[in-house]
Amino acid sequence: MRALILTILASLSAVTSAQHSAAQSAQIVICPLLLPAGTAAEAKPMPGWKLFMPQEIRITGGGLVTGEPDGQAYLKPLTVRTRKADGKTIEVQSWELGQPQGFPQWLYCEYGHGLQLFRRIDSHAAKCSMTGTWEPGALNDLRFDCR
Repeated sequence: MRALILTILASLSAVTSAQHSAAQSAQIVICPLLLPAGTAAEAKPMPGWKLFMPQEIRITGGGLVTGEPDGQAYLKPLTVRTRKADGKTIEVQSWELGQPQGFPQWLYCEYGHGLQLFRRIDSHAAKCSMTGTWEPGALNDLRFDCR
């Protein structure tokens, strides 16, 4: 009986340790700086129209949504910090995450103020931060860190 209890306790300890490790692991996502020409070729335009993206599109922003991306339930950051260094502006936005009513949460990278790429956030993540680096006139780096 004592051996069985020790085995159960060891199993629970291993599961708890694995969950803790998963919760501590980071999901790092770096948005592509440019979407190559033709990226939107698989989109379905309205009947009678053809969609073509003749040139690359530069990243313009990003953020988080809850629920499926087409529901557009954008999440407002909890904090926004901005600083300047070496001619660059660095902005860090952060969110505390939960799973409201079991909905998944997604991060997105936005291009040209209308085209968005989405990636699902690990369901174990409790918080996310987004760091953007701007040089005069352009966003040059956008990355997410969710843990």
